[in-house]
Amino acid sequence: MDDAYLRLHASNPPLAGSVPAYPGSMVFIDIEPSSANSSREDIVGVMKRIAHAPPGFFLQASYVLIRWPSIDEGADTLAGGLSRVRLPMRTRPRLKEYLQWQAVSIRELISTRAPRGVHVGIVIFPLSQSPSIVWADNKHRDQPDRMLLARARRAELRTLLEKGNGIWQPSGYHYCLPSGEHSSTFVRLADAFRSPRDPVALATWLHQEIKNGLAIVSDTPTLLPLISAIELAASRSGLSSPQSVMLSDYTSNHFEVEHAVSRIAGAGHILGVVSVSSTGTTARRISDALDHSQLSFALETLVSRGVPAADEFAGPEVKVRHPWHGVPDKGEVFANADVCRLCRREDAAPVVTIDPNGFQPLVLPHPRLITPAIIKAHKCQELWQYYDRTMGAGINAQPHPTTSEFRSGRASLAVRCYPHWLLDESRYEDWPGVDVTGKEMYDDFLKKTEERVGSIAVKMSRREDSSDSEDAFSPNEIDVIVTTSTDHNSTGFDNFLKAVCQGFGLNSIPPIVAVDQPHTQMEGHIDQLKDKSNVLVLSLGSITGTTMQKLLLAVHTILPELGNERNPLIAGLVMHARMEEYREWKVLENAYTRLFAIWTIPLSLMSPFDDEAELLNIFPPDHSDELASKFYEDRRTFLNGLDPVWESRIGEDGADVDPWAVFWGMHLNRSDGNTPWPGKDAPRLRPGSRYGNRLRACSTFAAVGSAVQTARLDNRSTQSPEHLLFEMPAILRSYFDAPIIASILRWVEPHETWWGSRHGDASNVLAEAFARADPVDKRLLLPEFLLASAQGKIPKNGIDWLEAQAIHHIWCWENSEIVNDGDISWSDAEIAPVKLGLALLRKESFDSQDHFTAAKQRLEDAANLLDGWQADQTSQQSLATARLKWALESFLESGGNSAPQ
Repeated sequence: MDDAYLRLHASNPPLAGSVPAYPGSMVFIDIEPSSANSSREDIVGVMKRIAHAPPGFFLQASYVLIRWPSIDEGADTLAGGLSRVRLPMRTRPRLKEYLQWQAVSIRELISTRAPRGVHVGIVIFPLSQSPSIVWADNKHRDQPDRMLLARARRAELRTLLEKGNGIWQPSGYHYCLPSGEHSSTFVRLADAFRSPRDPVALATWLHQEIKNGLAIVSDTPTLLPLISAIELAASRSGLSSPQSVMLSDYTSNHFEVEHAVSRIAGAGHILGVVSVSSTGTTARRISDALDHSQLSFALETLVSRGVPAADEFAGPEVKVRHPWHGVPDKGEVFANADVCRLCRREDAAPVVTIDPNGFQPLVLPHPRLITPAIIKAHKCQELWQYYDRTMGAGINAQPHPTTSEFRSGRASLAVRCYPHWLLDESRYEDWPGVDVTGKEMYDDFLKKTEERVGSIAVKMSRREDSSDSEDAFSPNEIDVIVTTSTDHNSTGFDNFLKAVCQGFGLNSIPPIVAVDQPHTQMEGHIDQLKDKSNVLVLSLGSITGTTMQKLLLAVHTILPELGNERNPLIAGLVMHARMEEYREWKVLENAYTRLFAIWTIPLSLMSPFDDEAELLNIFPPDHSDELASKFYEDRRTFLNGLDPVWESRIGEDGADVDPWAVFWGMHLNRSDGNTPWPGKDAPRLRPGSRYGNRLRACSTFAAVGSAVQTARLDNRSTQSPEHLLFEMPAILRSYFDAPIIASILRWVEPHETWWGSRHGDASNVLAEAFARADPVDKRLLLPEFLLASAQGKIPKNGIDWLEAQAIHHIWCWENSEIVNDGDISWSDAEIAPVKLGLALLRKESFDSQDHFTAAKQRLEDAANLLDGWQADQTSQQSLATARLKWALESFLESGGNSAPQ
C-alpha cells in the first residue's frame, strides 16, 4: 500500500506525491513554517492551505497525520524545523489539549473530502524522546502508533526520492555499483535533498537521538545536508553540537570503518546513518564498529534495496534498526560481471559505472589504469644508490626540527632523506659481492652532480619572457652563493660545491654567505653582497620549500641596504627536491623565477606506517597466541617506540627491534646484541633492477614510493573526470622482487587498486606471483599480502585464496611439514606475521587445529561429490581442504543460489 505525502507552505505551491489509490491508506502532511519566527496564526494559515491539495487526495485515506513543530516541554517555545512558534501563556500548561484542538480543526477542514471516520493526528518530535501522536479523538484505531509513524516516514522519504529522481531504473543500460555489483537499479539519496526544507524534515525522524554528547558517523558525504540539519536542531535547542565523521570513500574494509568510529570514541552516544544498503555489508561493518566501541549507539539505514522497510518505528531501546524505505531489486542484482545476466542482454548490456566518491554516474567505460613511473625511476636510480650506500634514506623518521611545523604537525615522515650524508665520503660503504667500491661510488656522485649542473647551466642562462640580455642570469659569473650554515658545515660540502661550480663553468668557488637559523637575519652579510650581480641560493634538500623561501626573503630584505645601482639577479638551486605535489615546486619557482633541482623526486607525505599503526591500535590480537602477540608488540615498538632520530636509531645500541625491518616478513630480532641487524643487508634487490642495483629494503621502499607518487602526478588530468587506478595484475606480473611488490602495496591506497574485471582475477594474479617467488621472497610476500588485505587493498576473491594459503602455511608449520618442494620448514619468527595477518584479516585469533576439524566435518559429505580432492601429500590435502572450505562457505553465505567456483 502506497501512502501519500503532502507539504504545505505559506506561499509556495504544495509538494504532493501520488494520490492514494487504495482504501485504508494514510496521508502524511508536513507543515513548513514561512520564517524562523512564525506565529500561531501563521501556522494555522499554512494548515488551511490543505484545501489546495490535489483532488481526491483524502478520498481513500483512513489516517491523516500532520508534522507539527517539535515540542520541548521545558522551553517557552514550540520548535519546528528552523522555526520557533510562540504560544500564549495560557496554552502552555494545556499543550496536549491545544494540539488536539488543532487536529480537530484539520479534520473539519477535510471532512467533505475524506471518508467518514478518518483518524487525524498531530505528530510531535521532541528532542531526546521518541515521536508521538496527539489524536483528534480516542476512537479505536486498527494500527498502533509506531506502525503509523513508520508508514509516514516511508511516505515522506519515498516522495522526496521520486520528486528528486533519486531512484534510477534506466532502460538500455545498467549500473556497476561501487561495491562491484551489477544492478538495473541505483538509488542516490543525495537527490532527495532539493530544498533547504528536505533535510530538515527528514532530520525530525532522528530527533530522538539528539542529546548532549552525540556523535554521528555516516557512510557517505552525500548525507551532509541531513547531518547539518541534525546539528542545527541541537544548537537551536541549546545542546552541544554533535561531532560527525563521514567515510570519504566507498568503504571496502572494516579497518576504514573502525578508524572512523575511533575518532569519536569519546562521545556519549553515537548515531550511525547508512544512506543506501544493497548487500548490507557497510551497515554490518558500521554496526560491528559501533558495537566494538562499547558505547551507546543507534544505527539507522535510510534506504535498502531488496529488503522490506520497517513495519514499526523503532524507539531508543533498539540499536540496529530496519530501513526506512525499501526499493525492490526485481531480482536483477548480480555479484560481478562474470555472473551478470544484464551484461548479456541486448537491451541492457552497456555498463555505466557509479563514481564511489560522489555517487554520480560515469559514462567512461573503464578506469584509467596506471603503473608506477618506472622510466623516471630508472633515471633517478643513481640517487637512490647513493642514499643506499650512505644509509641516508631513513624510514619512519622525525622531520627536520626547523621545518616540522610546516608539515601539518606530522610526528614522522615515512621516508626522510639525508642529502648531506651524500657529501660525506666516509659514509660510502664497500659492499660484499659488489664490484663498485665506496670510493668509486662517491666519485660517481660528484661526477653526476657536475654533469647535471652543467645541463642546468644552459637552462639557467635563458630568460624566456625577456629578450633583454641584461636580464639574463649568467651561471658562469656567479659571484656569491647564499646557503644555510647547516648545509655549509656538512662534511664534504667543499667537494660538492666544487663539483657544482665546475658544472656552472666557474674557475673558482665564489664567496659563501652561510646564514644561521632562522635564515632571515642577514644584516651582518651586507658587505658580502655589495656590488654582486649574480646570486645563487643553494640548499641541499627541499620538501615544503620553507628553507628556500626564507633564504630568498632574507636576500630581498637587505637589497635596499646594499646601495647597488641595480639589484642582483637571483637563482635557486636545490640538490634534492622531494616535494609531494608538482604545484608546490611551481609555487617556489614563481617566487624565484629561476629555480632548478639537480634531482627532482616526488614523495607523498602520507605515511604507510601511520596506516599500519592505526590498524594495530584498532585490532589488537588475542594474546593467547604467543607468537602473534610477540610480533604485534615488536611491530608497535618499531612503529612508535624507537628513537625518532634515524642516525641514532641505526647505531649499534639505538633500537630494541630491527630499525631496518620495513616489511612484515623481515625479522625484528637478532640472535644476540653483537650481531648486525638482519634487515640492514637482507633482503636486497636483484642486480639490474631499474630502481637501483642491490638496494636494501629501506631504499627500495623510498624509491618505489617516489615512482608511485610520480605516476599519480603525471597521470592526473584537469581536463577530464578520469578515475586513476593502479593496475595490480600488470604490476605483480612485471616485478619479481618481493621488496618492490611489498613497497607498492604499502604506498597505494585501497581505493586506488584495480585487480581485474573478472571475479577470479585477483586470486589468479596473487597465485601467480606467489608461485613464481622463491622461498625467501614468499616469507616476505605472504605477510605483506595479508596486511594489504586487512587494509582493504585486495578484493574479496583474492582474500579467499590468501586466507587459504595462510591457513595452509600455519598448518604445515604446526605439523613440521614442508610447504613446497625445495623449501624448508618456516621458523617461529617467519610464521608469526602470518598468524597476526590472518587474525587481523578475520578480526579474531586463529586456532588452526579447531579450524581444520570443523572444516573437515563440514566437507565430509561435499568431498565425496567433488573431484580432485584426493592428494598424496598431507600438506597438499591441507591446502585442498582450505580451498574447498571457502568454496562451501561462499555457497552457504549466498543462500545456495550460486554454485561454488
